[in-house]
Amino acid sequence: MLILRIRQAECALADGRLDEAFEIAQAPEVRRHHHGQRLIGRLARALLQRGQENLAAHRFQPALADCNKAEKLGGTLPEIAQLRAAICAAIVKDQQAHQQEALRVAQAKQQIQDGWLSVGGRILDEAPAGNGHVELVRQELAAARLQAEDAVAKAEQALQQGDIEEAIHIAQVTRIGQCKSGRAGDLRRQIRGQAIQRVRADIEQGRIDRAASFLQKVMPLGKDGTEVAELTEALAWCRQAAQHVTAGRPAAALPLLRKVKAVCPSARWLDQAIADAKRAAEAYDELNAGPLGLSPADVSDCGLRIADCGLESMPAMNHCPI
Repeated sequence: MLILRIRQAECALADGRLDEAFEIAQAPEVRRHHHGQRLIGRLARALLQRGQENLAAHRFQPALADCNKAEKLGGTLPEIAQLRAAICAAIVKDQQAHQQEALRVAQAKQQIQDGWLSVGGRILDEAPAGNGHVELVRQELAAARLQAEDAVAKAEQALQQGDIEEAIHIAQVTRIGQCKSGRAGDLRRQIRGQAIQRVRADIEQGRIDRAASFLQKVMPLGKDGTEVAELTEALAWCRQAAQHVTAGRPAAALPLLRKVKAVCPSARWLDQAIADAKRAAEAYDELNAGPLGLSPADVSDCGLRIADCGLESMPAMNHCPI
C-alpha cells in the first residue's frame, strides 16, 4: 500500500502535479521509506525550480508557497534560503513600486483638480500602462480637457460680444476658472485682465460699490498679481475713509484717500474728496484751537456734524457708495 502511494506521488511529479505529489510525500511513513526519501529530494528540487519560475514571473505568493513546501520537504538548504531572500526582496521592491505609483497617480489627480491639465498628463505618461487607477485618472483628464475646450469656446464668444460678466460666469462654473496652462489658461488670464480694467475704471468713476462687487466675481479666477492686491487694498481704504468721514474724523480719512489716489491717479473724484476732507479737518482744528476747544467727541455729543459747520462740499464722500 505504501509503495503504491509512493508510485502515485512519482507519477504526479512526472506529470508536473507537484502539489498532489507534495500532499503524499509529506506523510511520515513516506518520508521514512528509502524510495520516499528519493521522491522527496526530487520533489523539493522541482518545487524549488517552480518557485524560481514564479518569482521571475512576479507571482510572489505562489513562489513563496513553493519555497515553503520545498523547505518543509528538504529542510533549510542554501538554495532554498536564497530563493526565500530573493522573494522577500522582490516583494519589498514591488510594494515600494506600488506606493510610488499610487503617489504618482495622486499627484496627477491633484494637478488635474488644480487646473494644471498638461502637468497631470505628463505625470500620467510616466505611469505604467494597465493599472486600473491610472486608467481612471486618464479618463478624468480626458473629460476635463473636453469640458475645458467647450467652455473656452463659449467664453471666447462671450468676450467677442463684449459680455465680460458672462465670460466670468462660464469660467467660474467650468474648469477653465482653474486652468493655468494651455488655451484655457490664456483665456483665464485674458478674462482677469479685462475684469481688472473694469474694476479700475469703476473706481476711477467713483462707482465703489460696483467695483467691489465685480472684484468679488474676479477672485475665483485667481488672486495672484499685484493689480488685484492693489485694487483690493484701494477698495478697503475707500471703505475705511468713508467710515472716518461718517464718524466725523476727516483728518483720519485724508491719508487713506491719498493712498487710493496713488493707486488710481485718474480718479478725479478723489481730488475733490481729498480737498473736502482737508477743509473739514482744518475746520475741526480751528474749532479746537478757538475758545470752544471742542474735541471730536464733544462735537459728536453736541450733535455737531460736518454739514452744521458749512462743510457740505464733500458730496463725493457723503454719497460715495462705500
